Amino acid sequence: MPRPEITPAAYADALTRLHAGMRRLDVRAPHFTERVEPARRLLADRDRTPALGDTDRELLAETLRDRTDVVVERGGAEQLLHGEPHRRGPGVGADLRQAGGDLPGR
Repeated sequence: MPRPEITPAAYADALTRLHAGMRRLDVRAPHFTERVEPARRLLADRDRTPALGDTDRELLAETLRDRTDVVVERGGAEQLLHGEPHRRGPGVGADLRQAGGDLPGR
Protein backbone atom coordinates (compact mmCIF):
# COMPACT_ATOMS: atom_id res chain seq x y z
CA MET A 1 0.00 0.00 0.00
CA PRO A 2 1.52 3.37 -0.98
CA ARG A 3 2.25 5.87 1.77
CA PRO A 4 0.13 9.00 1.78
CA GLU A 5 1.81 12.19 0.54
CA ILE A 6 3.01 14.37 3.40
CA THR A 7 2.55 18.07 2.75
CA PRO A 8 5.34 20.49 3.66
CA ALA A 9 3.04 22.08 6.27
CA ALA A 10 2.30 18.70 7.88
CA TYR A 11 6.02 17.83 7.89
CA ALA A 12 6.91 21.19 9.48
CA ASP A 13 4.19 20.70 12.08
CA ALA A 14 5.49 17.23 12.90
CA LEU A 15 9.05 18.55 13.35
CA THR A 16 7.79 21.37 15.56
CA ARG A 17 5.92 18.89 17.76
CA LEU A 18 8.90 16.53 17.82
CA HIS A 19 11.26 19.26 19.00
CA ALA A 20 8.76 20.46 21.60
CA GLY A 21 8.45 16.89 22.85
CA MET A 22 12.22 16.46 22.97
CA ARG A 23 12.52 19.57 25.16
CA ARG A 24 10.07 18.01 27.65
CA LEU A 25 11.86 14.66 27.89
CA ASP A 26 13.50 13.90 31.18
CA VAL A 27 16.50 12.07 29.73
CA ARG A 28 19.92 12.42 31.29
CA ALA A 29 22.44 13.58 28.75
CA PRO A 30 26.06 14.56 29.28
CA HIS A 31 26.96 18.17 28.56
CA PHE A 32 27.14 19.04 24.86
CA THR A 33 30.93 19.34 24.93
CA GLU A 34 31.22 15.80 26.32
CA ARG A 35 28.93 14.47 23.58
CA VAL A 36 30.96 16.15 20.82
CA GLU A 37 34.37 15.13 22.13
CA PRO A 38 34.31 11.58 20.65
CA ALA A 39 33.78 13.08 17.19
CA ARG A 40 36.65 15.48 17.73
CA ARG A 41 38.94 12.62 18.79
CA LEU A 42 37.88 10.61 15.76
CA LEU A 43 38.71 13.52 13.45
CA ALA A 44 42.14 13.82 15.05
CA ASP A 45 42.90 10.11 14.56
CA ARG A 46 43.99 9.62 10.95
CA ASP A 47 44.47 5.88 11.53
CA ARG A 48 40.76 5.46 12.36
CA THR A 49 39.57 7.80 9.58
CA PRO A 50 42.01 7.24 6.71
CA ALA A 51 39.46 7.99 3.96
CA LEU A 52 38.83 11.49 5.27
CA GLY A 53 40.89 14.00 3.33
CA ASP A 54 42.79 16.81 5.01
CA THR A 55 40.46 19.53 3.68
CA ASP A 56 37.34 17.72 4.89
CA ARG A 57 38.99 16.84 8.19
CA GLU A 58 39.88 20.48 8.83
CA LEU A 59 36.41 21.68 7.80
CA LEU A 60 34.71 19.25 10.18
CA ALA A 61 37.12 19.99 13.04
CA GLU A 62 36.72 23.75 12.57
CA THR A 63 32.94 23.44 12.41
CA LEU A 64 32.81 21.39 15.61
CA ARG A 65 35.15 23.85 17.31
CA ASP A 66 33.17 26.92 16.20
CA ARG A 67 29.72 25.46 16.93
CA THR A 68 30.91 24.23 20.34
CA ASP A 69 32.07 27.76 21.17
CA VAL A 70 28.69 29.17 20.11
CA VAL A 71 26.75 26.64 22.20
CA VAL A 72 28.92 27.22 25.26
CA GLU A 73 28.69 31.02 24.93
CA ARG A 74 24.92 30.88 24.45
CA GLY A 75 24.43 28.91 27.65
CA GLY A 76 20.90 27.74 28.24
CA ALA A 77 19.46 24.40 29.14
CA GLU A 78 20.86 21.18 27.76
CA GLN A 79 19.01 19.81 24.77
CA LEU A 80 19.40 16.54 22.93
CA LEU A 81 21.05 16.64 19.53
CA HIS A 82 19.29 15.29 16.47
CA GLY A 83 19.47 11.52 16.42
CA GLU A 84 20.43 11.15 20.07
CA PRO A 85 17.08 9.79 21.27
CA HIS A 86 17.52 6.88 18.87
CA ARG A 87 20.80 5.97 20.56
CA ARG A 88 19.60 6.30 24.15
CA GLY A 89 18.02 2.87 24.45
CA PRO A 90 14.66 1.15 24.30
CA GLY A 91 11.51 3.07 25.06
CA VAL A 92 12.77 6.51 24.07
CA GLY A 93 10.95 6.45 20.72
CA ALA A 94 7.71 5.70 22.54
CA ASP A 95 8.44 8.57 24.92
CA LEU A 96 8.91 10.91 21.94
CA ARG A 97 5.65 9.80 20.37
CA GLN A 98 3.88 10.35 23.67
CA ALA A 99 5.43 13.79 24.13
CA GLY A 100 5.06 15.08 20.58
CA GLY A 101 2.46 12.91 18.92
CA ASP A 102 2.86 10.56 16.00
CA LEU A 103 4.53 11.77 12.88
CA PRO A 104 2.38 11.89 9.73
CA GLY A 105 2.54 8.77 7.61
CA ARG A 106 3.26 6.52 10.59
